[in-house]
Amino acid sequence: MFNELDATNRILRILGEMKVNQIEEYDESSIAHDILIEKKNQVLSKGWFFNTDESFTLLRDTNNYIYIPTNTLKIENITDENGEELNCVIRGDRLYDKVNNTFKFNFNIIADITINLNFDDLIIQAKEYITCLAAETYSNNMDGSQTLYNLNKKNLEKAEYELFQIDLDSQNLVHNGNSKIYNNR
Repeated sequence: MFNELDATNRILRILGEMKVNQIEEYDESSIAHDILIEKKNQVLSKGWFFNTDESFTLLRDTNNYIYIPTNTLKIENITDENGEELNCVIRGDRLYDKVNNTFKFNFNIIADITINLNFDDLIIQAKEYITCLAAETYSNNMDGSQTLYNLNKKNLEKAEYELFQIDLDSQNLVHNGNSKIYNNR
């Protein structure tokens, strides 16, 4: 299984750093790990088939507020329960109705939400792409070996292609009424 620590170690290899057994504060592993998480958040905020829930129902609480799940990166295609489009935004941890200038709703909301998943819960194609992207940033920031940088650049291009291809395949499968499960290992 390719996990967050494995990804961090791969990033460290770009500069010829030694493998670590755990991520320590205030050392190279911490820097590499921070860049990995930063890139993961950037990549996932685009919204992919594996981290976007379409037609997700956001329920009102007893005060008619709609709280946004804490791992939400963005919300799009916001409608009421009858499919009428709404002009809402996230403010703090709640949904805000911009037309009526209120946090209160008399109905539940249906929306497409993009979720920030843990690295270990991602499909392998996303893990590879994010790791290569983070390694490129790490190398640029830390003045790494040009040979290792060039090798990572090729890996980045391959990982990017594979991730975009699997996302496109998923969209085609959905439109054709088929389903396919991708392994996250």
